[in-house]
Parts: sequence; structure tokens; C-alpha cells
Amino acid sequence: MIQPNYLHLIRTLLLLFMIMMACRPSNKIGKLVGVPKEKSLENTFWVLDEISEKTVSTNNGSKPFIELNAGTKSISGFGGCNKLLGSYQLTGKKIKFTTASTRMFCEQSMEVETHFLEALTSVNGFEIKDHELYLKSDTKIILKFHAETLRKN
Repeated sequence: MIQPNYLHLIRTLLLLFMIMMACRPSNKIGKLVGVPKEKSLENTFWVLDEISEKTVSTNNGSKPFIELNAGTKSISGFGGCNKLLGSYQLTGKKIKFTTASTRMFCEQSMEVETHFLEALTSVNGFEIKDHELYLKSDTKIILKFHAETLRKN
């Protein structure tokens, strides 16, 4: 037979479990408050996390990012040192970038920027899972981004 103290504990834990399950995030709630389950490729501020499965870090604290403008089919962003601009072609899950950047030299972040820009030229596909963007070369993920919800200007 269960002791009265344990019965009370079990009821409390069951109640807490039911409350937690009722409060878990859902796509319906996200849509109501304007936060979809999955971010859109276009018109989202994507911050670079990894290049070829290696975590990106810069000494100046500014991470590379991209934004794709759906209206103009243009890309803008930051490589770690220089501004990035260009265009893109999108067909289903296939994407191709044509980019250029300013040409300042930043000793602390040039290596990251060089790898980032080189990787962008080899991208031919993408995948989005929740709030993460994976840019691919064929089936290999070469760039990983996360959607930044609070953009820093």
C-alpha cells in the first residue's frame, strides 16, 4: 500500500508533468505570436556557426552573416571583416550565389572570411531545420547558420 506522503508526492509530480506538457512549445502557438517553427530561407538574418563542421569564431566578436532579399534576389552580409553583396538563383532546394565583397584587410578575421567566401561559391543546395540553415555542396553540409531573432545593427 502507498503511504499518504508518497501519494501526495505522486499527485504533485503528475500535476507538474501535465502543466509542463501543456506549456511545451508548439507550431500553432508560434504562428499566433509570429514565431514560426521553421524560418524562411529568404528575409531572415542568418548568422554563421560552422564552416565544414568547424565552429566559427572571430577575434573581433562580429560573426559573419547573410540575408537573402526575396524581392530583389540579392544577398547581403558580413564576412567577418568586409561587407558582402551579390545575387542568388533559387530553384526548389537548389541555390547558387554570385558574390563580391569590400577589400579591407583585417588580420584577426581574414582566415574565417576567406573560408566563408570560398565555401559560398561552392554551395548548390540548402536545407532548413527549425531555425538552422545548412548550405550544401551536393549532399555535404559546408556552412551552418542559425536564425538570429534579435538582429544587432
